[in-house]
Amino acid sequence: MALLLLTNQLHTGGAETYVVTVANWLTAQGDPPVVAATPGGLIERLDTRVRYFPTPLKDLRASIPLAAWRVRKLVSRFRPTAVVANSMVTAWVARLAVGPRVPVIAVAHGWPADRYRYVARPLAVADRVVAVSEDVRRRLIEAGLPERKVVVVPNGVDLGRFAPRDAATLRRAREACGATSDDVLAISVGRFVDQKAQHHLVEIARRLKDAAPNLRVAIVGWGPREVELRAAIAAAGLQDRVRLLIDRKDVPDLLMASDLYVSTSDWEGMPLSTIEALAAGLAVVTTATEGVGALVDDSNGTVVPVAEVGAMTDAVRALVDDEVTRLGKGSASRARAAASFSSDVMCAGLMRVVQSCSEPR
Repeated sequence: MALLLLTNQLHTGGAETYVVTVANWLTAQGDPPVVAATPGGLIERLDTRVRYFPTPLKDLRASIPLAAWRVRKLVSRFRPTAVVANSMVTAWVARLAVGPRVPVIAVAHGWPADRYRYVARPLAVADRVVAVSEDVRRRLIEAGLPERKVVVVPNGVDLGRFAPRDAATLRRAREACGATSDDVLAISVGRFVDQKAQHHLVEIARRLKDAAPNLRVAIVGWGPREVELRAAIAAAGLQDRVRLLIDRKDVPDLLMASDLYVSTSDWEGMPLSTIEALAAGLAVVTTATEGVGALVDDSNGTVVPVAEVGAMTDAVRALVDDEVTRLGKGSASRARAAASFSSDVMCAGLMRVVQSCSEPR
């Protein structure tokens, strides 16, 4: 099966990581896909056998026809069995490029609650929409996408990236996060954007400055809020407690070296970074965003209301103070990732959808 995978760009992010994971999995199965996207740092993670073509697909609203023309050239050259598009806009680009003769599968990675009414009906241009969680599916249907069009295939990660590390690697990773072996290291991974609400992590660290003096916080990512977050850390006098790590290539090492994971997001689809935390064997404190219900419960962490900093702080404090519980929840996280949220499970599910759309109609 020859697939064309489209995404807006290949910089760090959930949809972009999804494309890299699917592309590498297909390549390992002997079917290297074609990937088209605006270049970014995640290109380095693509298997060298993946056929990647730098294609301007970012900020397309004024130039969808031009983007479709560029994609059509790839379609003519490689004749894909199907196109998998990873945004509403690239789904339209794909449909304009291939017409009705090639199936288009759109992957819905999630949006803020007020955006679903704008994206649901346009997504019907795709033959099938893959929602990354049941919450995303429900919101799309409520907003007007025909129920027959949408199917759930939960997100997954490459578990092989979270194999055990040697002591020296873990020590270096903890040092990069500003933590020693005596500290409790809480980590969060995500773009520095409003959605991820990392300013709550700074406030949690401020509130626990005296109550949990051994707590260290690492916020890993990149984005437009970097200056704002640095200013907040400095204003709270937390330079020795909270560290920003920018655009790291060693995220699995950092996760494996940490003691607990904290997600403060305002919305998600099904957060890949949280699944990576499960794979790394971490107890999780997370806000109650879309998709989280399948990932975290009392057995492996704590789910708190969105934007409730007091509840977040209490949950973090409880895990900092109780190593036995923290380790037990971490073991449960690893088991859950292995059972249900591997890249093998995700990619096999996606391929079943692709194959059902590719059968003679």
